Amino acid sequence: MDLTWAVIVGGLLLALFAAAGLPRSTRASTVDRGRASGGAGGAVVQFVGGSVVVGGTLLAYLVTHPYTFGGPDTPCTYASCWPLRPQALALTAPGLAAGLALTLMGFLANRIPWRLRALVPPALWLTLLLLQNAIWDAYLLPIFQGPAH
Repeated sequence: MDLTWAVIVGGLLLALFAAAGLPRSTRASTVDRGRASGGAGGAVVQFVGGSVVVGGTLLAYLVTHPYTFGGPDTPCTYASCWPLRPQALALTAPGLAAGLALTLMGFLANRIPWRLRALVPPALWLTLLLLQNAIWDAYLLPIFQGPAH
């Protein structure tokens, strides 16, 4: 992992965290803020944030999957460009999971404490991203490099 990757991941983690909105507290005390549930505004922000993450991830898939193994000047590795779609979908898994988690947290904003709403989607995304990074070369790449059956 290089510095550019770490900066991009850090920025995306902050964006996922910010998509939780701010907590709504019924008391003026700042001690209770961490346990406060989200209000309607926080739910809307989180739902829209989740929709943007899912939509952006799917858009990235649609834009990049034709170029996984070839472009206009280079042929695909295998007939029918296998595993074009499976590999591109595997790359989108962390983003889709985080976006769906954000959307779900937006629906449950009044039932889930703000800390969970703010921390679960970024933690899920980072965990899946690191897991994907750890197993890509050893397990997933050999599957994607083999011919389709």
